[in-house]
Amino acid sequence: MALRVLVVDDEPDIVDLMTIWLEDDPRCKAVERASTLEQALQVTQASNPDVILLDFRLDGQTSASVLAALRSTCPEARILIHTANREEADRAQVLALGADAILEKATVSVDAIVEAVLA
Repeated sequence: MALRVLVVDDEPDIVDLMTIWLEDDPRCKAVERASTLEQALQVTQASNPDVILLDFRLDGQTSASVLAALRSTCPEARILIHTANREEADRAQVLALGADAILEKATVSVDAIVEAVLA
């Protein structure tokens, strides 16, 4: 089954890189993009992605602020938080609010992120 993926990050280079890698993989059916939390909510309502790769900090907020809305809109989606934040309390909070996994920007390769998204 080919997956629909939403990449949410305010860094255009990260979104471009992830999109290129994901679109190049036959397990991926479609890749949507968002650069704000509001856009992420709009895209999830319109396209119902299977996987959401979500930056931890956007729009001066953490992704925790939209996890409940994302879960409500896409209850079956896997939500992977992509972060440079190493604060255990922040990580525990997003996991408790519905994120499925946390991927560290500094220590996880693009290949590993693609594999996590498409696994």
